[in-house]
Amino acid sequence: MMNRAALSEAVKNRLRDDLLNGRADDAMCEYYASRLLRCEEVLLPNLLEWLNGKPLTEIWVHDKYCIGAVMKIRKSDDFIHCFLALDDYAKDSGSESAIWTRWA
Repeated sequence: MMNRAALSEAVKNRLRDDLLNGRADDAMCEYYASRLLRCEEVLLPNLLEWLNGKPLTEIWVHDKYCIGAVMKIRKSDDFIHCFLALDDYAKDSGSESAIWTRWA
């Protein structure tokens, strides 16, 4: 696994590609990278899969939601916001509002 600094830089580079079709400024990339890198440990494999362009595995949080389910519910293929909603759900001990309203 990469060290923390290399992982942070890789996430920022991927964000620059994904956010606003490459028009994201450095502050936006810093913010999202910081938020993504503070994800719950259980979700780290999905972050690494996204980072490396690999298919996302189903990691079920509180036995109810995985990234694929969140993307379907929100009718969105936006990994970043769906991932952050799932992470908030994990941190909020299963608060449904995290899936439905946060990071919309």
